Amino acid sequence: MAKKKKHDKPEADVWLERVSRAKKVKDEWRRKFRIALAYDYWEGIQRPVEVPASQWITVNMIYSCLMAELPTLYSTDPYFYVKLKKSYSPDRAMIEAFDRKARIRQAMLNYLKGELNLKSKARLSIFDAFFQYGVMKIHYAAQMVENPESGLPMLDDATGEPIMGDDGAPILQPETLPAGDAYKLTRIHPDDFLVDEDAGPLDEDVAYKFQRIKRKLAAVREDQNYSKAFRDAVQATELNDEDEKQREQRKKGGLLTSDKDKKDPDIVVLWECYAPREKQWCVVAEGCKEFALEPGPIPSGIEDDPFIDLRFTPRDDSWYPLPPVSQWLDSQREYCDLRSKVMVHRKRFNRKYEAYTAAFDDPEQAMSQLENGEDGTVIPKNQPVQTIYPIADAPLDQQIHLENGYIRQDFMDLAVGPNQRGGTAGVDSATEAGILEKRT
Repeated sequence: MAKKKKHDKPEADVWLERVSRAKKVKDEWRRKFRIALAYDYWEGIQRPVEVPASQWITVNMIYSCLMAELPTLYSTDPYFYVKLKKSYSPDRAMIEAFDRKARIRQAMLNYLKGELNLKSKARLSIFDAFFQYGVMKIHYAAQMVENPESGLPMLDDATGEPIMGDDGAPILQPETLPAGDAYKLTRIHPDDFLVDEDAGPLDEDVAYKFQRIKRKLAAVREDQNYSKAFRDAVQATELNDEDEKQREQRKKGGLLTSDKDKKDPDIVVLWECYAPREKQWCVVAEGCKEFALEPGPIPSGIEDDPFIDLRFTPRDDSWYPLPPVSQWLDSQREYCDLRSKVMVHRKRFNRKYEAYTAAFDDPEQAMSQLENGEDGTVIPKNQPVQTIYPIADAPLDQQIHLENGYIRQDFMDLAVGPNQRGGTAGVDSATEAGILEKRT
């Protein structure tokens, strides 16, 4: 395969433009399905701004439902088995040798699973899929260090002679060498993962995948994995999270920021870009025209890309799914709104009276005693008949309590379904219970 000429390679701006278009599609999806509101509801931030805190009660059914479902979706770690599937030779010694190798690989695989903290990362990804989608990344990582023998010929271990290349010249030692290399399993937050704007629901319909990585400017410039031209040209484009929160807080409070308080950006936003169809990948940074890593073949051991995603309900025209929690928001809001009205009515004390003032020698004094008097206060009057009548308070309609049950039932039907709620309640047979358990 002929190599591309230098002027034919795509510029970093082309990849950044693809990221920008992908961002717009994802932002529209987040707005449409109220992703930010779903996270607020999960955290219990549900009171409307126009309702006083004393008149609102939050009964967070989204929290309780997720806490009940997550343990059942990933309750135990998987255990991996490696066995000889088929032997084409009747040699018993050879079969036993392969069995020993399989047991060693099995032990190593289960050891790595424990070291990579698979269970906690998988549960976080399942949690992400309720609100957006879950993403895990399986990849190889290494720290590049300077090679003290850089520029010297590489020698053959057996003969000690220089190793020659295809052009007849000796192959030279590289400038850097990998150190501390290891395979990693990383949970990617859905906010840091994008697909191209035309991606469909199936993985084969995805042309590009992008992962956002934020790093300190100083760390990027010291990272030998990136090209020297990039490290010299890269600039920070964002503030770190803590400085960004403080700046947003000052904006909300209407406070002006003095020049002394202003801070320069110190975060570089990197994008790892993968093209599964071309089996290529590269790394670019926002605001920089140089590649951090120029487009090249995907590392060996990875078939198309290093990402595995979990989407509960795919849509027919987009890679981005239908998030389950987005369907619970209306029922959750209505339930809390109704419960708050019941609470306000129960706590209300606004008793009123009607009085026949001609029955009192001093009506003004009598009314004052009625309003402010303690228990046992006596009010003299001139007539033996009743002259003070309490005005009955409006009763709480029993329909409200019926609606409260309906709304809660609607939420539970949306969240877990009628049969899965409460274990095997409502299940007609043991076979049905077993099928439901497997589907869960």
